[in-house]
Amino acid sequence: MCNFKNIVFVDDDEDDRMVFREILRRVYPEIIYNDFDGAEEALSFLECEFIMQPDLIFLDINMPVKDGFFMLRSLKKKERLKSVPVVVFSTSKNPTDMEKAKKLGAVGYAVKPSEIAGIMDVIKTASEKIIYSDNPAKNLMIL
Repeated sequence: MCNFKNIVFVDDDEDDRMVFREILRRVYPEIIYNDFDGAEEALSFLECEFIMQPDLIFLDINMPVKDGFFMLRSLKKKERLKSVPVVVFSTSKNPTDMEKAKKLGAVGYAVKPSEIAGIMDVIKTASEKIIYSDNPAKNLMIL
């Protein structure tokens, strides 16, 4: 059994990926981290059977070509990936998006904070309640 934790971050914004990566490395330097600029690239990577299944996926919903809802639907259709917890990490505050994320199986929804401290709080809260918890969250948490 592998004791390493593995987080995947999917967002088309390069700056958001860079900030998230730096904060995650500062807070949890032991976590294995991969990021992708779109749903198709992330799904292609995650579908490889020799790739370690992630413990948590942070997913933007507003991406060109294939949005985060497409990726969330795709993940939940794949036997190997359907149990991976997903936190939607989006600029959208729209309750309809939150409800759709819940229906598609997301366990968390966070509106992207504009400050580093807010992003750090989201990462810590999601990690503590999902991947480092003895009783991981199963219902949609608004982070």
